[in-house]
Amino acid sequence: YEAHNGSNARRRLMSFEMAKECVDYLIERSGRRPDLQITFFGGEPLLNFKVMQQVVEYCETVGPEHGKRFTIETITNGSLLKPEIVDYFIEKRFMLMVSLDGYREMNNFNRPSVSGHDLYDTILRNARYADQAYKRSGVGLPVKVRANLTHEHHDLIRTVRFMESQGFTTIGVSTVENLPWAEGDLHALNEQDLAEVAAQREELMESGMQAVRDGRKPSPYEGRILNQALQKVQKSTKPRGLRCGAGRHTNIVDTAGNI
Repeated sequence: YEAHNGSNARRRLMSFEMAKECVDYLIERSGRRPDLQITFFGGEPLLNFKVMQQVVEYCETVGPEHGKRFTIETITNGSLLKPEIVDYFIEKRFMLMVSLDGYREMNNFNRPSVSGHDLYDTILRNARYADQAYKRSGVGLPVKVRANLTHEHHDLIRTVRFMESQGFTTIGVSTVENLPWAEGDLHALNEQDLAEVAAQREELMESGMQAVRDGRKPSPYEGRILNQALQKVQKSTKPRGLRCGAGRHTNIVDTAGNI
């Protein structure tokens, strides 16, 4: 989506030379901090899988020289997430998130393929393979699937129950909302949509609490929101300000090297 603001040209891949400069910059600017993270994001980062591998190899080389430990993450739409790539991610202990917007109609509306073909079955199969392979490997890292709710598709309960029915256990759901100073996005949730999502979230929380009262285990997403609620109760309620890390402890670099 960054192509829309003039920062990123379409159909341009980052070169390894530019990626290497990014790693060097991160090492330099991190000071004495030993633990660093690199996230491959897009667009679709797996279009540039070879450079991803080169970056990992470079980090493995320069990290010990500078006393740095790298965590590597990738966020993918799943269309190119082949088994051999998943196996590589497990070997290198990648954190992996698949942007899967729920059921077929929802995902295809939010994320239409460039070719116009329905890739949903491939995406879902790849995401399920990755999730199961990570669990079998014992690497101790969950595969997260995350959906985005839009004005057209914002049934939280249907989305969550579908994800759970596919065997996913680490599920995130976000709402697409307008920024206060931005022009209206027709696909963003309006006030009524947000109220409906909030009511459904309460319903899921109540369902999870009822499961606990009955001596049953809450579903994966019910457990997630119950834990989030407990953390809010147990922690300070002081204002947190901006929650996004961009500009504080995260830099985003486009294909041309612009931060």
